[in-house]
Amino acid sequence: MMNKEETEALLKRYLEDDCGTTEKAIVESWYNSRGERNIVLDSTADLAITEELIWNDILIHAPRPIRKNSAFIYIATAAAVIFVLGIGAWFYKDQSRPHSGMMVQHQFNHDIAPGHNRATLTLANGKIINLNDAKVGVTIEADKLMYNDGTDILKSAEGMKWLTANTPRGGQYQIVLPDGSKVWLNAASNLKFPSTFSGLAHRKVELNGEAYFEISKDKKHPFIVASKGQEVEVLGTHFNINSYTDQREIRTTLLEGSVKVTMLSQGQQSKVTLKPDQQAVVTDNLHLAVKDVDAAEVASWKNGKFIFNSEPLGSIMKQAERWYNVGIIFQDDVKDLKLTGTISRYENISSLLKILESTGEVSFKIEGNQILIKKR
Repeated sequence: MMNKEETEALLKRYLEDDCGTTEKAIVESWYNSRGERNIVLDSTADLAITEELIWNDILIHAPRPIRKNSAFIYIATAAAVIFVLGIGAWFYKDQSRPHSGMMVQHQFNHDIAPGHNRATLTLANGKIINLNDAKVGVTIEADKLMYNDGTDILKSAEGMKWLTANTPRGGQYQIVLPDGSKVWLNAASNLKFPSTFSGLAHRKVELNGEAYFEISKDKKHPFIVASKGQEVEVLGTHFNINSYTDQREIRTTLLEGSVKVTMLSQGQQSKVTLKPDQQAVVTDNLHLAVKDVDAAEVASWKNGKFIFNSEPLGSIMKQAERWYNVGIIFQDDVKDLKLTGTISRYENISSLLKILESTGEVSFKIEGNQILIKKR
């Protein structure tokens, strides 16, 4: 939640037309949803807040805008309350004003819980270790395995030359590699790595799926991530790689430092060096491109958030499919509908579906472990 100074700074940027896309969406979506009684809050349960309570909080908490225009006054004061009340779930359709917020009456017959810490480790000798769901992550050393809290998993180094961490759909896990580098593995992903980098010219790992990396610096031993036809080389930095096999693109996004992305294709190579807030996109038609992005948004999953910026509904639901371990069935052609918004990854799936329905564009039905999607 923003503090008063940060909130005032946001309002000032909005009034001076100096907001980014996401910040502007927060302010305007709140303004256009005023008076609604079914706002989804960023908490474990939905809270109904009446217009009167919202307005009371506006009067109590909101800073006074400089401009006199009533629309600006309402927008600015309401935006202050969005942070006072901790509201963090909202969506709107792109290329239009934020939806004015039809009341979401839909109640689902049953619900589906979000994913959680769940993974396995496969050793070189084929032994599979089911990692403890109650633990946050695992630390690998040359001679033993332990959880991040120091609890032993395996004291013997037998079979540990190479290891593969696997997360199922509905799972995630943190891995501390032998050099101290940290990896957050997203759902339906796997990472292969050695039990020690000692004696190796490069620190090389293999990724399928999505992972966020914080790499320990070692100028003499570059860190390399191989994934689906590309290699990413770094010395020490923070970056995210999305390389699911069921997607046409591999997306490498840089948060800090510098990375070199190399596309490997039939003996030929294309290379690019990224700066922070840049993303390299390698497509299956062997094309490498670079674009500017909000890297923090791309890696928001690691911090427990879904944040989408002009994201097609098909892509949003693909992420939901992996995280909630559900099947997705589009009964109408709405995959290309572009939406912008945010919600916690730790809400049940009904919270995500309700806030998507509030755009007025689509409706959802939960049948068993499947989500049916229709055009409204």
